[in-house]
Amino acid sequence: MKHSSDKPRTARFQAAELRAVTAVAIVIICAVYAWYAPTAPDAEMIDHRLYRLTVEAMRDGGGYYESMDRAFEVVYGSDRGALIEKVRAYRM
Repeated sequence: MKHSSDKPRTARFQAAELRAVTAVAIVIICAVYAWYAPTAPDAEMIDHRLYRLTVEAMRDGGGYYESMDRAFEVVYGSDRGALIEKVRAYRM
């Protein structure tokens, strides 16, 4: 019965070299993507902004629903009714 260690030395070295080259290639691809990844200028997390504005309004004495309403108005403008009525507007 043959084991995997019974392979010729050259096959074992080739497999190790292939793994090393693959690992280096993956690291290089990740580094290049991290450096050149497309980003939107002035990108902002909308949920984070809504949360922050709501909490600030609540700390100033407003209730949750009133504060969330004001935060939606600041982020989305005065035409927020259509946005709040959608399922995606629900916040946990």
